[in-house]
Formats: sequence, C-alpha cells, structure tokens
Amino acid sequence: MDRANGNDGNDGQSFDTAMKTIDAAIDKCEEYRNNAIVLQGRVTTGQQFVALQTIDIQGIHLLGAGALFGFGGGRDSCFVSPQAAGDVAGAQGVTSKGGLALTDDDIEVAGLRFYGPDVTQLQTHIITGDSKPRDVSIHDNIFQGDVSGAGEQSGIQLSGIECGYVGFNYFYFTEYGLVMRSASTRYNTGVLVEENIFRSNKYGINLKAEACLNYLRKNRVLVEGAVGYGWALTQGLLMDALANDNLIEDMYVMHATKGNAYTDNGSNNVLQNCTYGVTSGTLVTYSA
Repeated sequence: MDRANGNDGNDGQSFDTAMKTIDAAIDKCEEYRNNAIVLQGRVTTGQQFVALQTIDIQGIHLLGAGALFGFGGGRDSCFVSPQAAGDVAGAQGVTSKGGLALTDDDIEVAGLRFYGPDVTQLQTHIITGDSKPRDVSIHDNIFQGDVSGAGEQSGIQLSGIECGYVGFNYFYFTEYGLVMRSASTRYNTGVLVEENIFRSNKYGINLKAEACLNYLRKNRVLVEGAVGYGWALTQGLLMDALANDNLIEDMYVMHATKGNAYTDNGSNNVLQNCTYGVTSGTLVTYSA
C-alpha cells in the first residue's frame, strides 16, 4: 500500500503497483491465509484517508515498511489518521468516521506511526478493536495526537477482546492512551499490556467496567515537563468500577500525588512494585 502514489485499481503485488487504501487491500486478501498488508508513505496533510478503514478478515498483518521517523528513502512507515466529519462520540465513544477498526480474529498491527495532530482531523479512537475479536496484537507503533492538548483522540480502545497483546507502543498527545472495556456480551480479558510509554496524555491507561483478568507490566506514564505540549496528566492509571481481577506490575507513573497516579474503583486488582514519581523529591513505591 502507498497512500501517496497508490491506486486501488492496481494489483498490490509490489511497491510499484501499490494500492491506496486498507479497505481495497482487504478485498484482495483471503480468509485464514495469513495475509500481509505492507504500508509505505510519508506524513503530509494530503495523504489522509477520508473514511474509517476496517480490517474484517481473520489473519491479517498490517505492517509498516521503512522507518518510523521519516527515514528510509521514501518508504516511511506512517499512517495519517482520516478526516472525521460529524457523528463523532468523543474519546470514550464509538468510532464512527475516523481511525482503524479491527473486527476479526488474529489481526496484527505493527511498525506504523498513527498521526492525528489536529482536533479537526480526528476526534475519536485511532485504533478500535471491537465486535469481540480474539488474538489482536498491536505492537511497536507510535500514536500522536493533538500537540495543544485540545483534541479528543485516544490511541487504542479495545472492547471485548480476548487474549490480546499491546506492547512497545509510544503514545503522546492523545487524551487517552489505552482504553479497555467490555463489549455487549463479553468481558475484555486476557490482554497483556507491556512496555508501553505514555507521554503528555490526559489519561495513560483506563480500565473500564468489565475489563477483567488482564496483565499490565512495565508501562511508563510520563509528563511533558517544562515544554508544555500536550495534555496535563490527570491520572496515569484509572480503574473504573467493575474493572476487576487485573494484575499490574512494575508500573511507573510520573505524577506528584499517589491518588492521581493510580485510582482503583474496581475490586481484587493487584498492584505490585508500582512507583509514582514527583517533580522533585524522592520516588515512592506503591503496592495496593
């Protein structure tokens, strides 16, 4: 795929005959065949998708070709978030016209930069895992939101996922980094969330009702510092009522107060070796 120079009439078999949109590439894929979609392209305002892109076939790998930060001889691995026009529910609502939706099992998204720098471009989730998929893996990506801290982007929302993986991603300037919640008939359970960095987010991780039996380890929630970009950190880890039986280990949250670093309104959650920092003074270890 090549968002800048691709054409959905191409066969998609090489970079020279690349397709333009994820939806068109999905039409070329076969169920259960372990298909790979490789995306290349630069970050410019002229390369946005104009509608929600949906991966709805089992066994799809959406992979970046090139380097995350703009190197690689024109094969920069980036995804510019689409325009969102109307019918947008906000950071904790349902994706309507923006972002990337994962709606089937065994989907991998890796090596991409998701870019939603303007409040008018995206006011919803960049990636949504919904309709109860299993075995979704989202790793080694970058999620950038609005640098002014005014938009309502969130990086990832997982709803009713079973046995997923979110690891080694970098979230910055998004209102919510990662949100996990139940779907209509299924808990969000069995997701490993590890080694992610959340910087200048309003909320780092939010476990909502019926996000249960998930494992969070070695994630870092940081503030911007004196530069002043992005959101002011409200809470690093927020566990709502009915977010139960989650294990959180070796978390570090840069916040001056424990009550805003971690809030646990669920039950039977276990926090081990979790540390919150202060702008000056001594680090404090918190184990609930």
